[in-house]
Amino acid sequence: MTKLAKTEKALLEEINEKLGKLIGILAIQGKNEDEQIRILKALGFNSKQTGRLLGLDDSSIRHKKAWSQN
Repeated sequence: MTKLAKTEKALLEEINEKLGKLIGILAIQGKNEDEQIRILKALGFNSKQTGRLLGLDDSSIRHKKAWSQN
């Protein structure tokens, strides 16, 4: 595989990961807070990122039951 092909593959993987996270953000709309937390954590968001999206601080997120269930 050429260097260019590896770069294209890495770029596609990065785009795929970002699209997955974007779809996840859209998927949490209208869900209760616990379900939102579970979805975001499953997508790889950390407590700080999750808190920013939900308007909570990361410490509050880490203490939620939904965070420890995943």
